[in-house]
Amino acid sequence: MKTAGSKNGKIILIAPAESTINSYLDHKIDTNNDASTRHALAALAVLAEETGCAILFIRHHNKTVGQKAMHRGMGSVAYTGVARSVLMAAKSPDDPDQRFLARVKGNLCAPPAVLSYEVEPVGKTSRIAWTGERPDLTADAILGTGKKPGKQVADLESRLEADRTAVCRTLLAGPDTKRGIREQCAMGGTRIKEAIETLLEDGYVGPCNVTKNGAQLDGFKLLETTGTKHRDNQDSPGVF
Repeated sequence: MKTAGSKNGKIILIAPAESTINSYLDHKIDTNNDASTRHALAALAVLAEETGCAILFIRHHNKTVGQKAMHRGMGSVAYTGVARSVLMAAKSPDDPDQRFLARVKGNLCAPPAVLSYEVEPVGKTSRIAWTGERPDLTADAILGTGKKPGKQVADLESRLEADRTAVCRTLLAGPDTKRGIREQCAMGGTRIKEAIETLLEDGYVGPCNVTKNGAQLDGFKLLETTGTKHRDNQDSPGVF
């Protein structure tokens, strides 16, 4: 941490993330376990906050074909969970010379369109040549695990964002249980579950204990930084 701060570094690149991180961790830490990996990565979050550095992980895809993009990175899904932004570079399944850069997860800005590019030779080296945007694609669609955006998918995404906003508005009044949130939002259990799960993944809400009628129950609360993120980022639930 002192070294990073003293050199006024702007970015710390860790590649490949799995083997590099593993080489510095205690053998008792299982990097395939979500909770264990999150605990290990907490020190890097402190490093980023104290030095102002951006920390960039480079990960490879695992061999499990058919998984959604969120789960295709090697190692624990905690790498994806703790990150503010996750991008995926992948070849086109239809054209081996065509490649895509797609958003997998992000809570820093509005979802950008997938970018297409090619690697073209330049003398003895090569460079990236951007070839345009592909708003018809998503990371999951590129991997063959999701539908291309159409009216039905767009409607579902719009509904999910509305559900997320409703959950956040409810939690502005204070922590509550899933049942309590469901009653306040007047929506089905499946929709509440999906909204809460995505809010947890994106870091807008967190688990907590809620006392009701003298009993300690599992619940959820807005995180302390949620208000700032909602105001500053178009991608966040529109609570304010």
